[in-house]
Amino acid sequence: MSIDFSDIVDDRLTGKTPLECAKKVELRMLRIFDRICKTYNLSYCLAYGTLLGAIRHKGFIPWDDDIDVHMPLSDYKKFVSIAQDVLPPEMGLYFGKATQCGFGKLIDLISYYQDETVLHPGNMPSGIFIDIFPLRRYRSASLYEFTKRIVRQAILKTCSIGRVTLMSVFQKWFWEIVKYCMCYPIDFFNSSRTGKWTGVPLSMWGSLKILPEYPFPVRMQMFEGFEFPVPEDSDKYLCTVYGDYMKLPPKEKRQTHARIIVPLIKSVVERS
Repeated sequence: MSIDFSDIVDDRLTGKTPLECAKKVELRMLRIFDRICKTYNLSYCLAYGTLLGAIRHKGFIPWDDDIDVHMPLSDYKKFVSIAQDVLPPEMGLYFGKATQCGFGKLIDLISYYQDETVLHPGNMPSGIFIDIFPLRRYRSASLYEFTKRIVRQAILKTCSIGRVTLMSVFQKWFWEIVKYCMCYPIDFFNSSRTGKWTGVPLSMWGSLKILPEYPFPVRMQMFEGFEFPVPEDSDKYLCTVYGDYMKLPPKEKRQTHARIIVPLIKSVVERS
């Protein structure tokens, strides 16, 4: 199915700073993502700092430079299966081994973004992105955290050696053994359609907190002049993740994630 995105204008170069330009790219990507989800009846909601920005600032947190969304795991799988056929040519979806983490990244392919922490594998572009976090229900929060620690440590070990050596090959096999003999079985055993807890399947990022309640159904909330879905009980979600979320952090902690942002490195024509 072909989707018309012609009315979602690419105004990335109208920003006064690289950060403003990045936000314009991300907002356009979010609107495109939203239209795809509406077309295919897929559920999602704003998450983490993006949700906080929507509630506290009605848009981006002034010093933030990324967008996060949640999707039910079943809808996430559907989105993965259709994304490459419906996305505009300057956008791509990367997931699984391409990202070395348990979630997807919707990437603008004609920009450059260097994060302070994320390592970009050789087969994933370093463009401005949106993080798409699939959610699965779990019976136990402690089992989820245990599995996550195993995944995090195993992946970090496989990434710690830059050159191909016997040790790096061994570590890759070690990671495969850990995944299939420990992580996947524990993750599957702990999952439940009616489980109280919810989290990202096999996430390597310790900063992602498991949530006590599923953030669906949703309601609509303004974000940068457009309406997007947010958890119906956004207050409970934000209190769980951030505590007193309406209180601004001290100035020294108001930092962006990016080290380098280049909003446009090549045209769509050059990419094709």
